[in-house]
Amino acid sequence: MRTVVAALLVAALLPAAEALACSVCFGDIDAPIGQSLRSSVLFLLGLTYVVIGGGALGFFVARRRGQRRRMAAVTDPRGT
Repeated sequence: MRTVVAALLVAALLPAAEALACSVCFGDIDAPIGQSLRSSVLFLLGLTYVVIGGGALGFFVARRRGQRRRMAAVTDPRGT
């Protein structure tokens, strides 16, 4: 039983070094694929900020429009 457990443990841990990194990480980071990987990460980070910023801007604009409508309703004696 100990031999089986030892064999399974060795089999599980042996390929762990290769499984920890993708094939790009083993290569040269200044290679074209490394540069494109870096660019794609920066693009996705920027896209995240644009989407979150757009949502915040939409919320801010809607809030200001609501405040203006409430102020117009209070100051307008006709109620239109």
